Amino acid sequence: MSTTTDTTARAEAPALKIRPLMPGFGVEVLDVDILNADAATLSALENAVGRHGAILLRGQHLIPTEQLEFTRAFGEPAPNPRRQYVVPDMPEIYVISNRMVDGKFIGEAEAGTAWHTDLNTAPWATTCWPNTP
Repeated sequence: MSTTTDTTARAEAPALKIRPLMPGFGVEVLDVDILNADAATLSALENAVGRHGAILLRGQHLIPTEQLEFTRAFGEPAPNPRRQYVVPDMPEIYVISNRMVDGKFIGEAEAGTAWHTDLNTAPWATTCWPNTP
């Protein structure tokens, strides 16, 4: 797939380099390091979520507190009511993974088999996919 530049962001926000994930929904945002993103870049990312429905940011290496801090840049995240696979003491981060440790899945193994959304009435939710290709 080709990449484009999302020029729909506010004038003060930088243009994002994006690649569509599928026709009409979702984009991969390229060349953004969210640990070092400034307010203008965060604003452009928020605009991209609103315009495209979902964003994918590959290659981010965040610990759970950093992921939660990033999510809070968009608003207060909602805790996931299914506590089995949340990050300990951080119910706002739900782990999706088919990796097993000591005979147990470290995250919800079935959640990634089909597209769906949880908490779609909440303003923001965050999900962690360890070792996503």
